[in-house]
Amino acid sequence: MNGMDVLKKIRRKWPNTRIIVISGQQNVMITAALLNNGASDYVSKEHNAIARIEQSVTRLITEKEQKNIQYNRNLLIGFFVLLLGVLIGLLI
Repeated sequence: MNGMDVLKKIRRKWPNTRIIVISGQQNVMITAALLNNGASDYVSKEHNAIARIEQSVTRLITEKEQKNIQYNRNLLIGFFVLLLGVLIGLLI
């Protein structure tokens, strides 16, 4: 089983999981294929791999936080629109 097989298996079982692939391969075609098949990032095992992993994890956490903030804003807007509709209905 190679990295692509593992990636596909994880994506099938847990489709919302963010996956950072870490590999010794530095082939651009393999990297592109992994990213096109759902990898969130690709880090090759080289001298700066730890720093790249930290950057990738930080970026993924920031993206998740931004999505949560937008989701919460949308919930609040929906709630206020609903509340406004109820108040207008009571006044009519």
